[in-house]
Amino acid sequence: SVESKLIALAVRGFARLEAKVKELNAAAAHRFSKGFEAHFVIPICWPHEETHLRFLIEKGPFKDEYQLSRVGVLYLYDVCYKLFPDGSDLYDVENPHEVQLTGERGEVLYEKLPPHLRPKEPVPAVIMDLARRFKKTVLVPFHEEIPMAEITVFFRHLSFHYDNLPDLCFLLQSDMYEHIQQNAFDLILRSLSMRVWPPGVHYLPMGHRHLGPVDESGRIASEVRSYCKQKAGLDEKRLSVFGTGKSYLERATDRHPLGAYCQWLELGWELLFDRAFQLPQDDFGSYDYGQNAVSRENSTA
Repeated sequence: SVESKLIALAVRGFARLEAKVKELNAAAAHRFSKGFEAHFVIPICWPHEETHLRFLIEKGPFKDEYQLSRVGVLYLYDVCYKLFPDGSDLYDVENPHEVQLTGERGEVLYEKLPPHLRPKEPVPAVIMDLARRFKKTVLVPFHEEIPMAEITVFFRHLSFHYDNLPDLCFLLQSDMYEHIQQNAFDLILRSLSMRVWPPGVHYLPMGHRHLGPVDESGRIASEVRSYCKQKAGLDEKRLSVFGTGKSYLERATDRHPLGAYCQWLELGWELLFDRAFQLPQDDFGSYDYGQNAVSRENSTA
C-alpha cells in the first residue's frame, strides 16, 4: 500500500540520518583527540579594509569571541605595504617570513621579535581585536610581482604551507559577508568549533551569487566575458604570452574594476597551466567572488 511504502521510505531516511550522525560523531571524537585546524586566509589593503574588519567583529561571522579560539588560525596578508615599516626587506617577492601577532589565549607575541621582523606599532586595534578570536594570528607582508588580486595570495598560501597544510583552508575576502549568507556561514563556523565538518566535503564554494543568465544546460554566465573578448584576426595557434609579450584578450566592457584585468588573467592562466588562455574553450563560467573552503586532501591531490 501507499502507507507502507511511505513508512519504508521514512525508515530508510532515518537510518541514513542515524548513520550520518554516527559518522560525524566519530570524526569529531577523532579530531578532539588528534587535533583539527583550519586556516582563514584573508588579504587586506590597509586602511581601506578597516570598515570590513570591524563589521566582521561587531556584527559579522567573527562576533563570537570563542567559537574559533581552538581550531582557527587567521592569516592576514598585507598587500598594500602599510603594516610594516616603509621600505622593509620583508616586502620582497620571495619573502619567507610570516609574523605571528598573537598566540593562544590572545597572548601578544610580535613584541618579542627582532626589530626587523616587527610590524609598525601600534598594530591597528581592530586587527588585534580580530586576532583575539583565533587560536593564533599571523601577519604576512606580501609583494605581488604581477598583481592578480586575492588569487595570488591564495596560491602563495597553499604553496608555502604545502608540506604542513591544515585540515581546511578558508580562502576569503575581508568583505565576505557581502558574498556569503551569514546564517549559512554561522553554521559552517559552528561545525568547525564542534569538529563535525563532514569528512567527505573537500571543496565548498560559499558565495551565494553568480553571473546570469543561466543557459539551457544550467551553466552560469561568464565572468571572463563580462570583462574581456578575444582580439580579432589572431592565428589559431597561441604562443606564450611571456615569450612573445603579446596579449590575446582585450577589454570588452567598462565593468569595474578597470585596468589590466584581461592581461592579469592571461598571465595567471599561463603560470598555472603552462599554455595560453583561449576562448571559448577555457571559459567555465564563474561563481561568486572566491569565498571557498578547501581540504588538505584536495589541495595536495
